[in-house]
Amino acid sequence: MKKWIFRLSVLSLVTFTFGAMAETCIPQSEMQEIARNFSQFEEYSHSDYCLDGSEISNLLDSLLFMRKTSFSNPMPPSADELFSGRFESDWYGYFTGRISKITIDRGCPKGVGAYVYGYFDQTMYVCTMMLTSDFTSLDRASVFMHEARHIDGFPHTTCHEGPREGIRGACDFQISDGGSYAVSVETYAQIAKYATEVHPALRAYSRAAAVTYSDEAFVHTPSIDRTKGLVVLDNSKQFFKVSKSGAGQMKVEALGFAPSLGRVVPRGQHLILFPTAADQPAGYIFPRGEGQISQQAGELARRFNQLSSEERAHVADSHIGAQWMAQINSKGLELFCERASDRSEVLPLPAGKVALGFLYLQGYDRGSHEVVISFADGSLAKAGCNPSFGPFVEEMNQSFSTPLKRAYKVDGTVWGIDQQGQIYEVQNNQLVPFQSKDLNFSVEIAPYEAFDFFDSL
Repeated sequence: MKKWIFRLSVLSLVTFTFGAMAETCIPQSEMQEIARNFSQFEEYSHSDYCLDGSEISNLLDSLLFMRKTSFSNPMPPSADELFSGRFESDWYGYFTGRISKITIDRGCPKGVGAYVYGYFDQTMYVCTMMLTSDFTSLDRASVFMHEARHIDGFPHTTCHEGPREGIRGACDFQISDGGSYAVSVETYAQIAKYATEVHPALRAYSRAAAVTYSDEAFVHTPSIDRTKGLVVLDNSKQFFKVSKSGAGQMKVEALGFAPSLGRVVPRGQHLILFPTAADQPAGYIFPRGEGQISQQAGELARRFNQLSSEERAHVADSHIGAQWMAQINSKGLELFCERASDRSEVLPLPAGKVALGFLYLQGYDRGSHEVVISFADGSLAKAGCNPSFGPFVEEMNQSFSTPLKRAYKVDGTVWGIDQQGQIYEVQNNQLVPFQSKDLNFSVEIAPYEAFDFFDSL
């Protein structure tokens, strides 16, 4: 029998209570309704059920989320392929029409969150990792809807290119087919645009998740109307949207504030802050000031948060691709090249060189197998996880007269920032400084996109 799997290796982890819908206890009336659909919960239906963070608690909380989350009406579809509205009417009704039993599987391989066998078997198997505090009720609800869609006969296919290249069952053919990954995109997009009782930070997280799935989980990438941009974090902890406005000049627009200063690392459409302050955790950050989400933002953030203050001070930068990760730390360059394993390999950096950070001179690409490292003497090296010969570090002939600690190519322009906070445009390996009276000392830059369906940046 065919087994259809939802893999967590490409899912951003987040924990958050879903805004005004959060409840300490599920009322008995709701428990009785849930038990009518899933008799396995009958024993909990004789009184209110108080949430305690257990696996059963998180499972029930997710079912309640599907039942009770409210949306504005009407919910017009997007002008692009991001949101069709085909699943918008009744998440819980759709799910219970296809799934009649939920079984917790304690033996799932690493990276698997849930699965079904499809067709006549209406059991959904949920892996224990999915029922931890690393996931929101929204994340679980989206996964549950994804699995329910498989019951209708929508299988996955292997990704032939892009961030998920070579991963079996990690793509659908195209979003218009309405398969399980289309459901993933739709549920997150619907929360981001039309949910009426969720925290702005969760709405921002959902927006990023919807677009990340859309960009990565289809053989034919859906068309999304978007505007690519760049944000700057200055030493007042404020984000600014910046764009070119003539030779050497920037147009600057103030956005929201960060909780602290540090390195801003992209993870798909998400941004993660690795703070300079030793008492602050790494976590998701939202440049428009939507607030914070208290959770571990993936494996590198989790590892960072477990370090001592002294060890954190030696983490120069992090890179998060779809199938591999890298971190510059006191050991050298630590590479995580095995997608389904926690194993890492440390490679030495060129002798006598001090690494400043990762540069994305061709743009941030989750599917790329390599990244550029910038050193304090202006020299550069390539590093990454090559599918053929594994982890590597290789010095480059290219260098900059002024060392850059970060650079991104965004919409045809390569932006860079040095250790003194000066922002440049990189033109044919030459650094052309940008000037703006509206910025204080700049500490970091990051790519950031706006999407017509949600709003404009």
